[in-house]
Amino acid sequence: MKGKLLYLLIWGATSYIAILYYSPSLLGLAALEFLLPLCSFLLLQLVSRRVETSLVLPVGVAEKHQNFPIGIAVTNRSRIPIPQMQAAVTVENGFYRKKERFVLRGIAGGKSSTRLLTDASSSHCGFLFAEIEQVEICDLFHLFKKKITVKGRDRVAVMPEIYRASVTLQESTRDFLIESEEYDKNKPGDDISEVFQIREYRGGDRLQSIHWKLSARTDDLMVREYSLPIACAVVVFWDMEYDPREGYGELDEFFEAGISISLGLLEAGCEHYAVWYDRSSQDLERMEMKEQDDVYLLIERLFSVGPYIDAVELFGVYQEKYRGETLHTRLCWNLRKELWKNESLELELSGDAREILENEGLLI
Repeated sequence: MKGKLLYLLIWGATSYIAILYYSPSLLGLAALEFLLPLCSFLLLQLVSRRVETSLVLPVGVAEKHQNFPIGIAVTNRSRIPIPQMQAAVTVENGFYRKKERFVLRGIAGGKSSTRLLTDASSSHCGFLFAEIEQVEICDLFHLFKKKITVKGRDRVAVMPEIYRASVTLQESTRDFLIESEEYDKNKPGDDISEVFQIREYRGGDRLQSIHWKLSARTDDLMVREYSLPIACAVVVFWDMEYDPREGYGELDEFFEAGISISLGLLEAGCEHYAVWYDRSSQDLERMEMKEQDDVYLLIERLFSVGPYIDAVELFGVYQEKYRGETLHTRLCWNLRKELWKNESLELELSGDAREILENEGLLI
């Protein structure tokens, strides 16, 4: 606005003096001063149609307090340079709804591409959603601005601080006898009470597995493969239900301790299931935890769900969904930072959860 007023004053002064002294040269200058902004405005409209912008978020994963680049990429397909441009990019944590706004300024030459970048970070874990709020370009004389319609949204997963909880497996857990009424449909096992399939004999097959009656009828040796019962010694339930009157408080310690318990189980050689409620599908989700890299996929899946206010009895729904499955131990970790083992309260982490889990540990 100040630039426009100053330009009007200059043009008004030139026109006044030209008329006062009837100066043809000053009249020509006043006419030029009148036409230049008009040409600049028309050129700005033309350039704005040849400018493309997109969000730049090179990383998909970051750690807490770690800086990562964020900004916009600008491609100017016209031959006319952009002397000034301004972009606003917002970053918001999906859990805490804390929005931070970054204003980026720069220039773009004709027929060129450029990037306007800054550093962002987060002190909390969760998905950070980044979005281009607006982009404005300015004409040569800084008299006019033009907003460019942009669409750009992406996210980065800020990981919780992961440590290894000390987990000791009881002999009954380690040597858990599988007694299940449900069997794996894709893999054979050793349960002779249920036949998985009958196939031709292969070198190395045990003689006890040969189906002699069928072999006599087909003139080929046929072998029984037995079924693999489905069961899991340990299931970890992630209970993210909260009271909306109280809020769900600090989530970082909840994710950090829960993931560390899962990692501690894997370190102790205990494969297990992670189970949680998905409010979008209104159903339980289950993920098999077999190796340490699985914890990172679990983090992203839990981030996608987040806390909910629905009252869900997780174990009851689990029993209904996975009928016949045998469990040795069920752990339930909730937002109150309570760890329940079967029907009893195993730990209430009111202090430093990391110190307790690393030093005192868990007996499963």
